[in-house]
Amino acid sequence: MATSTSTDADLRPGDPDGFFEVIDDQLVEQPPMGTESVWIVSRIHSQLSRYVDDHGSGIIVSEMLFTL
Repeated sequence: MATSTSTDADLRPGDPDGFFEVIDDQLVEQPPMGTESVWIVSRIHSQLSRYVDDHGSGIIVSEMLFTL
């Protein structure tokens, strides 16, 4: 069975300022996070950062873009 994967060109958004995720090998535009979502991310980030700092386990980042 042959499978196809997206190339880098396939995954480049037309709007570079938009919010995008790759879901099932498809580029999907996402709306910006709302107030509640940002608050939840902030709380999780705060707790994880404290744990990581206390245990010397690494670093925690949020709202950061990654090239995979």
